[in-house]
Amino acid sequence: MSNVMSIDNEKSYERHFQPKELAKLWSFSEDVIRGLFEKEPGVLRLENPATRSKRRYTSIRIPQSVADRVYRRLTAKHQSQQNQPSQAA
Repeated sequence: MSNVMSIDNEKSYERHFQPKELAKLWSFSEDVIRGLFEKEPGVLRLENPATRSKRRYTSIRIPQSVADRVYRRLTAKHQSQQNQPSQAA
C-alpha cells in the first residue's frame, strides 16, 4: 500500500502544464491542445458550474507524464504513417 501512496504522491508534485503552455511548446493552438487532452486519463479538471449569468468553465492541468504519453502516441502514429508504402493509382 505504501508503494501506491508514494507513486500517487510523486505524480501530485510533478510538473503540470496549462493548455497555453503546451500549445506554445508544441506549436499548436490552445483549442487543439484541449481537444487532444479532452478525454485523456490523468488530466486534472476543475469545473465551475454554470450560473444564470455565467457559462460553465473547465480549467485543465496536464501532468508531464500524460503530456509525454500523448506526445509518444502522436509521434509513433506519425512515424508509422511515414513508413507505410504509398499506394500509387
